[in-house]
Amino acid sequence: MFQELRLPNLPTSLWKPLTGVATILIILVQMYTLSQSPQLTAPVAWIPNDQPLTTTAPKRNEGPSIKQWIWRSYNETYAVLDQCPENVGFKACLRTSYEQLSSDLRPSDSLVFQKNLSSTPWWFRTVLRDASDGRGLHGSWHDLEFTSTVPPTRMCTIEKVGTTQWRRVECLLNRSPFKPFKGQPCKVPLPDDGSKIVFLRDPLERFLSGYIDKCIKKKDQGHCEPADILHNKEGVDRDRRAMFEMYVDTMALKWNMHFFPSSFYCGGLYRTLGSYDFVGTMDRNFYHDLGALGDKFGDNMTKALEQVFDVSHQTRMNTSNVGKETRAPDLVRDYYSGRSIRRVLQYLSIDYVKLNLPVPGWAREMFDQENIRLAMVYN
Repeated sequence: MFQELRLPNLPTSLWKPLTGVATILIILVQMYTLSQSPQLTAPVAWIPNDQPLTTTAPKRNEGPSIKQWIWRSYNETYAVLDQCPENVGFKACLRTSYEQLSSDLRPSDSLVFQKNLSSTPWWFRTVLRDASDGRGLHGSWHDLEFTSTVPPTRMCTIEKVGTTQWRRVECLLNRSPFKPFKGQPCKVPLPDDGSKIVFLRDPLERFLSGYIDKCIKKKDQGHCEPADILHNKEGVDRDRRAMFEMYVDTMALKWNMHFFPSSFYCGGLYRTLGSYDFVGTMDRNFYHDLGALGDKFGDNMTKALEQVFDVSHQTRMNTSNVGKETRAPDLVRDYYSGRSIRRVLQYLSIDYVKLNLPVPGWAREMFDQENIRLAMVYN
């Protein structure tokens, strides 16, 4: 899929977004046409023992299940990262993988790639390119340190998983004033071998939250990229789904740090998740997880969480978390379509596979409806 669309092999510092209305229209038409094809690519090359998949493409009037779609997408892209040796750092793994892809050589002698690269989607090249060059992904501000918890602990924060609120918690626990967008005024270094915390969020909801926050509410911040394409939106700017589909189809030309897979944060979270002492989820059980976090790390943690998240009241009211800023879980059906769900599942398949996150019911329903629509179109 998309193997005919090639991107210039340039370093990020020299690479500029595509410009010109004609070029933009050509790209969008190519992407739309290719993404509508129901023909699946070749059989997957790697299948874990506990996740069996069919090894032949399903009939056109059936379509893949959402689980098959995720695993197939993962095997065609992110699975190659598992072949990086353990002693190779995550950033180096990304860079080596990108360079191998860009060389257009068969990697028969490579330690990283042992598969034919001809079927690799174009967007996987760009995610490796932009993630390996940084673009905020590897910033130290994603690593918070709480000195007054018992024991002192570190936290991996992921963009659009409550990062602003967690920085408030850090300042309270480190007894420093909170100053948004002012670097890391509350940071106090801790040993790398201490306790670790992380909260995860459904990838589809997190992606939409990023879009609403950075492309609608705070688009002046410059995080809605590529700007040259997304600013040419006359005719679709009043249609939520059309605008979101256009963003989904083009955002991978230039990845922004708010939209990388959660698995890429904190030095490759998919590699280290098993070493974390507490893994919470920002979902309908969020406030219960916050209560458990306070119980595990002492009174100071409980008090800070209470002040920032109002945990006791929210738990008493049995509140389902819908996000502090964007309320993305309430808006998924307003923005997502069957087309855009399929594409975002491809982009973030690694999170569902390696972080073992469940696919929400609303997404399964929309995915199945898109299978039915495609069956009617092509039969």
